[in-house]
Amino acid sequence: MARQHPHQGYTLLEVVVVLAILIITAALAVPTMENMMSGDKLVAAGDIVKSRLNEMRTRAREQGRSYKMVITENGDLFQVEPIGQCDGGAYDVKVEDRLPRDIVFKGATAADRNPDANGERTPNSTTEIVILSDGTASMDYAVSIGTSGNGRPMVVRLRGQTGAVTAGFAEEGGQ
Repeated sequence: MARQHPHQGYTLLEVVVVLAILIITAALAVPTMENMMSGDKLVAAGDIVKSRLNEMRTRAREQGRSYKMVITENGDLFQVEPIGQCDGGAYDVKVEDRLPRDIVFKGATAADRNPDANGERTPNSTTEIVILSDGTASMDYAVSIGTSGNGRPMVVRLRGQTGAVTAGFAEEGGQ
């Protein structure tokens, strides 16, 4: 009498069902992972702007002259440069930097925003953030940074009287 061995292995149907479950699970996980990564990019962008503003403040005090940061709304490029002549013989250094990929400046609030003839902001308008030679700012600023879509932005704040720079996520429903 021949012994019958039970079949070992999986049927094609079982393999297809397991693969379908894995694909569905991966499709659900990808958007969640993208949201987590965009949050990390926003924090990195806030850190970049915050460090550049602190660097401007330090250089302004050391060199005894004002510095400015120029940002363009809906853009990712910004420039930092000194204003006026330096008495100490230091070289004028203009620094251009970029935010991480897919992150843009959403806007800046300050009294010197560039309005059009009707008093409204124009799309892609520029803002100059000025740090004075004593390390203070010309006024209070709030720079909003976010993804090109909707979502809660990161806000970098510069206190005019002290030159202190802070960063954090905007509160729900506002900037």
